[in-house]
Amino acid sequence: MKTDSSTATNKRSQASSRPSRSRQGGRGREASSRAILVALDSDGTVFDSMSAKHDLCFGPVFARWFGPAKHLEILEGIWRFVNLGSRQRGINRFKGLSACLHLALRHPQTARAMKREEPVVAALDAWLAVEGSPSRGRLETALASRKVDPMLEKVLIWSIAVDESIAGLPPPAAFAGARAALPLLGEAELIVLTAGPSGAIARDWQEAGILHHVASIAGQERGPKGPSLLAAMEGRYAPERVLVVGDAPGDLEAARSAGAFFYPIVPGREEESWASFASGYLGAFMAGSAPAAPIAAFFDAMPLSPPWLR
Repeated sequence: MKTDSSTATNKRSQASSRPSRSRQGGRGREASSRAILVALDSDGTVFDSMSAKHDLCFGPVFARWFGPAKHLEILEGIWRFVNLGSRQRGINRFKGLSACLHLALRHPQTARAMKREEPVVAALDAWLAVEGSPSRGRLETALASRKVDPMLEKVLIWSIAVDESIAGLPPPAAFAGARAALPLLGEAELIVLTAGPSGAIARDWQEAGILHHVASIAGQERGPKGPSLLAAMEGRYAPERVLVVGDAPGDLEAARSAGAFFYPIVPGREEESWASFASGYLGAFMAGSAPAAPIAAFFDAMPLSPPWLR
């Protein structure tokens, strides 16, 4: 986005850095016509938790649950690529599981062994095609009411095992830059916009001692990030006064769906990203003239496909 003080130029520039178009927390207030809404992703954006959760919990449980023992390392690598290193980073866990299973079915070393999981993949894809807000609770309800293929019982047990594994991790640490930036957002209403379970995310913020900054947490139970953001904005915030901060393309898409601005926390350069945010971007945004966000560097950090498919 280009920097310009004129209203017309701001609106045009907004489209590149601002892509085209609950209450659970410690702080909340009524928004005025001049108010600003800032929506922060949690894992990988505020908290240095993505690698631990995926490398120690999601990936190993995926490999053990769906793959033969001889392919555990390859399957963990597939999980790591999709959920940490690709443009699907930050995706809903069930969508991430589908993506990983499909890649495992295409990997030259796992394709034959993974064919046994094709019925599960078909059942999962069919559920995701009709379920707009996939979550453990929604899957439990669908299975209990016999509205989905019973093959999804395996997916549910996998999800429960992941949650149990994550529960055993030590509390995640907030990035120092994120912790330093939160007090600077005092003039804005701050919400957490996450694909994770709201309760678990709230515990992370509480244990880090920063939950008091938050007006609400919109987790996976509320559905996709885009509609959750629009619901938070409705009747209160003009798009040009809304900023989404995140580390994944899904955060960018949420901003784009609402016509809001987006600032990326570049994977692998989190502290640098937060420093730039606090020292320049935030103040300019609050003043109504945000500079261009580093979108190119953001996408450069996340390839479209794994090396073995190129």
